Amino acid sequence: MTAETAGRAAIPSPRVSTPEGGFVLRLSLWLFYALLAAPLLGLIVLALRPAARTGGLVWTPALASTLTETFLLLGGVGLLSSALGVGAAWLIAMYRFPGREWLAVMLVLPLALPTYLAAYLAVEMTDFFGPFQRLLRTMNGATSRRDYWFPEVRSLPGAIVILSLVLFPYIYLPARLMFERQVGRIIYAARLHGARGFGLFFRIGLPLARPAIAAGATFALLETLNDVGAVEHLGVQSLSLAVRSLWLNRGNLPGAAQVSLGCLVLVGIILLAEHTMRRHAAYANSSRAGAPLTPMRLRGWQSWAASFACALPVIIAFVLPTLFLVAEAIKSVSKHGFTPGLLLALGNSVLLSLAAAIAVGILGGAIGIASRVLKGRIAQFAPRLATLGYAIPGSVLVIALLPVYSVLDDGLVAISPSLIISGTLTAILLAYVIRFAGIGITQVEASLARMSPNIDHAARTLGSGINRLAFEVLAPNIRRGVGLAVLFAFVDAMKELPATLLLRPLNMETLATSLYAFASGGAFESGAVEALLLFGIGLVPVLLLARAR
Repeated sequence: MTAETAGRAAIPSPRVSTPEGGFVLRLSLWLFYALLAAPLLGLIVLALRPAARTGGLVWTPALASTLTETFLLLGGVGLLSSALGVGAAWLIAMYRFPGREWLAVMLVLPLALPTYLAAYLAVEMTDFFGPFQRLLRTMNGATSRRDYWFPEVRSLPGAIVILSLVLFPYIYLPARLMFERQVGRIIYAARLHGARGFGLFFRIGLPLARPAIAAGATFALLETLNDVGAVEHLGVQSLSLAVRSLWLNRGNLPGAAQVSLGCLVLVGIILLAEHTMRRHAAYANSSRAGAPLTPMRLRGWQSWAASFACALPVIIAFVLPTLFLVAEAIKSVSKHGFTPGLLLALGNSVLLSLAAAIAVGILGGAIGIASRVLKGRIAQFAPRLATLGYAIPGSVLVIALLPVYSVLDDGLVAISPSLIISGTLTAILLAYVIRFAGIGITQVEASLARMSPNIDHAARTLGSGINRLAFEVLAPNIRRGVGLAVLFAFVDAMKELPATLLLRPLNMETLATSLYAFASGGAFESGAVEALLLFGIGLVPVLLLARAR
């Protein structure tokens, strides 16, 4: 070895430090996987037990009819909500007309109505003594229901229309953003070549927006499958309602678990269909297609037709329900004052939702950071499962957690007879965290995506291990994502009905369960204040979404 070579060998070359630590992040990953696996294993254990009376699979003509009605409901909501959402998004993105700026925001507001509240309001507004039929009788001089025709809201078509009017913003938002941001130059080039109107929409706009439409329609279908209060009130038999009926009304828990597995299969089909429609989506994100789209100005009757088309769903799904709800709340308070359990129900809702939201924010932050800084498929695959808990209908999740809670109760009772989970607030909190964990992970991932990977490389070059990189470098920069996760999880937990209804302790009410009790008893007007509170709280994240550009 020469002196020159020896000198070069003596100079240490800079090396990126090997990350060390990460125990908290790995523990969070395993906790996340345990939260997802526990209900699935519990459901399988229950489903393997012989169903009551039949001794085998629970399959009856009534269940076959329920399955058919569920498919019709999902198909109808998927088609109608997509038509409303995509049509409104195309008009807002492509054209200028009177009221466009206001309508672009207001088209998101129907999301503030929980589906069950929308159903209660629709029935109250359209029944014989409601404002619509009273106005119709005044106009035509009718004295009885037989003197005129009026559509029946409590029906499958009525449920499809009502749910679609509430859920179409799930499709409207991503479709509008796709039209405005991603396909600008493509549509501009198509215009230069003479493409206009329906031809431009069906040949250019609709195929390019397919991934966004698929993603939004998936959320709408999952919300429809999760719903219990609306379909029950509207007289529609769905699989989620059948799960609750088999368990509570017939005492057939294994049968309910079998139907729940059927619900999960249906969820898997929906998610697989969405993945299939989005797997060739890279062309829509081409950098060449990224120019903002300049809307064309409509004139004459076309401009007013576009305004009317965008305003109609807003009026039906937001303005009229809001006015009716405020009027009912004022009438209820002036006649009877506040209901005795209102403050207690509000306190229970806030306490449960805040605790769940904080847990979701912490878990989402830990999983989001872990998937960025840890190696291996276990860490990288976790965010892909983020929506799985949200995709599971609330009633199915409850059935799946029952054997898990039973095992935990047996272990806790061995320590202390007073330590149990079933029938306590802890049971509801665990269900909330499992169901809404994906919200936290999604929001944190969005915050981390804005940070360059070079930050990680620089920190590791300077000797930062995993813990220091995670908690001193990345964590301070995801506060906005964690804050949004807490907010969205809080509002969703406030509105959650199926899981709360089935897991709550005896004589314990939240705003959602209290409203459900009033509506089920035919006294919706007595719960108008509860409904108004739920609606007002739901407006907060919806307004944030409406401002997303």
